[in-house]
Amino acid sequence: MSNKVLVTGLALGKEVGVCSVCNYDFSWIFRYPSILLWADKILITKAIWDIILTGNFPQDMPEIAKSMQLIFQIAHSEGFLEIVDPADVISQQIRDMIFSQINEDRQLLVKSLPETVKLGDEINVPGSILINGDEYCSVSLWASYGALLLAQSWDAHCLFDERTFNYYKYLFGLKNYPKEAEPGKVEGFHSIFNPLLPNMSIIPEYVWYRISNAENCVECKKSKYCEDRYLLEVEEKVKEIIKWRKYDEINQIKSVLDEIVRQRNNSDGIINSSDIVGDFRNEEIRIERMMKKYFPKIRRWANITTMISIPVSLIGKVIGNEFSTLAGLGLAGASKITEEAIKLMTSKYNWVGFLPKDVKM
Repeated sequence: MSNKVLVTGLALGKEVGVCSVCNYDFSWIFRYPSILLWADKILITKAIWDIILTGNFPQDMPEIAKSMQLIFQIAHSEGFLEIVDPADVISQQIRDMIFSQINEDRQLLVKSLPETVKLGDEINVPGSILINGDEYCSVSLWASYGALLLAQSWDAHCLFDERTFNYYKYLFGLKNYPKEAEPGKVEGFHSIFNPLLPNMSIIPEYVWYRISNAENCVECKKSKYCEDRYLLEVEEKVKEIIKWRKYDEINQIKSVLDEIVRQRNNSDGIINSSDIVGDFRNEEIRIERMMKKYFPKIRRWANITTMISIPVSLIGKVIGNEFSTLAGLGLAGASKITEEAIKLMTSKYNWVGFLPKDVKM
């Protein structure tokens, strides 16, 4: 299973003529920075990539804009950012069908949840719908619907903001929530990998202080020092995260989590992040118990010089089926095969105990 994530936003529809507004959602960088660690690929459209390269979005927060530019450029240079074209999936006909589906869903939501969902002022806000007072327009909804379609086509997971999650919660409920959108997987993965991240936010404290206290920064004697250093801090923190991507243990943990999610996807309802963490810890405990039970025996077999054969099927329980088809081995082969079994077993399960135990459920 490939862990691909799709960056979303209004700019997602620019290439297919839906909206000329060029924005994208980067809030996931703050909420789930571990995505930079476990995502195999971060998918972005060319329109979004062009916005990022300008270093000008969001315009009212230039330090955030430059930080985002640097983060995505590092991801691109490391080879896990991929630029994709929505036009390969969404034709003009499909684009119009999405708008039709949005209109049908608006009517359905208003009819089903009249106390919560209201139609808004369509003259000033085309396709307006209000859910608990939060307003959505047809173009913003198209961007999220389009993202779901693209994610399905590219086998990816949508990086939606909280407002979009809220809309889909009312639209799909808990039973039919699309796996490409549900937050449980991302939250679960983040809970597992978060202990490996730098203690502080990827975005330096100076940036947040500058946004809320710009006048104080102007008067501060250290302002120039902070301004010159904040991007260096961003780079250091991102590269600290990325170094973990090369660890075998990280890839093994991802494989375990992928299998947990696959099994959970076969059940009804939204995947709960605490379930993912719980299943992961249970699997880790199971492997630890198995290692404690069998590993000393296998280690002892490797040192026995008088035995004629060994119960290879027992090794197979620990390391898989690699040795389970072998019958009794001769003296020379027995010692050699157990040495190889030890190497294979330790390499296969070296992820066990790799992460801190204080992952919150």
